[in-house]
Amino acid sequence: MSKKEKRIFSLFLIMVALFLLISPYFILPQVYAGHKNWIQTAPPNSTILELWEVDTFEGGSASRAKFLERKAYAYQKETLSTYILVRSVSLAQLSILLSQGEKPDIVSFGIGAGEVLRPFCKAFSMPPSIRADLLLCGDYEGTQLAVPWCVGGYCLCMDGDLGQIDIENLTTLEEKSEKDLIGTGMTYNVAILSLDNTLKAKVSSANYTQYEAYEEYISNNSFLILLGTQRDFYRLNAKVDKGVLAPLSYHFLDSYTDLEQCFALCCDGEAKLKAEGFVKYVCNETNQSSLTDIGMFSVLDKPIYTDRYQDFEKAMLRTKRTLNIFTPNINIKQMQGRENV
Repeated sequence: MSKKEKRIFSLFLIMVALFLLISPYFILPQVYAGHKNWIQTAPPNSTILELWEVDTFEGGSASRAKFLERKAYAYQKETLSTYILVRSVSLAQLSILLSQGEKPDIVSFGIGAGEVLRPFCKAFSMPPSIRADLLLCGDYEGTQLAVPWCVGGYCLCMDGDLGQIDIENLTTLEEKSEKDLIGTGMTYNVAILSLDNTLKAKVSSANYTQYEAYEEYISNNSFLILLGTQRDFYRLNAKVDKGVLAPLSYHFLDSYTDLEQCFALCCDGEAKLKAEGFVKYVCNETNQSSLTDIGMFSVLDKPIYTDRYQDFEKAMLRTKRTLNIFTPNINIKQMQGRENV
């Protein structure tokens, strides 16, 4: 072996060693230290459940995992005997962990994770009382395998100087500009299903994530209108409040959403009964009203907002078409027109 080859081989060994050293931080789910210490104080006769939070779409204004962690603390205080360990797991980590034989007792997930999770999900014996239109997203062949606990929505965002958004005459704006009319993100959600057929044809074909679409809109002015989510609504308003962005016009879309975060159960027996109890607890009126803390919308039919989110919420309270949470990812790509991506 030449000196050059030896150097390359040595560098390779160093890279392998570094990977083995740091890979657990990327492969293993994130456990919040204080929460884990709290679990370790559980008495011997306690029920300890593990909940994985899998984010496949951007949330509202704060962490859904942290929200569930707070609810786990409160639920333990109420039941005295049920402790829930919340772990934040990426979609890539989810597939690895399931393939290794690990599984949670409860999983919180969005569209894009359902295909790999479905074989592990158990039927709810009695789902919580939430909106029937939203509950449909977790129905798999007549069995309730998942239950939404919070929901987001879609909105059209446009520079206020261009006037109010007239959904019936948006194409007239395109005639006055060389830019694409609408830009949006494409990961696992199908935002374009919230538009009518005329506007679907006006969406940029660029393969953005939702955050990239947001960046293109505010930084590069790549299109006239952003088809955004509740997260975009939050961050755009934050920029307006700071004076770094001119006021915007919004149109809140009210006929469709696939931005549902669902619970599913992956356990049996006594653990399943305790897990269902936690799901119902998070879905009760008191806890649903606290979704304002994270900028998400309730799955009940009662309003929870009294601020700038009110108009968005009114649109969200109207009956929705939803995309089944267990839709195969190849079908999602086909709906987005990206089956070859």
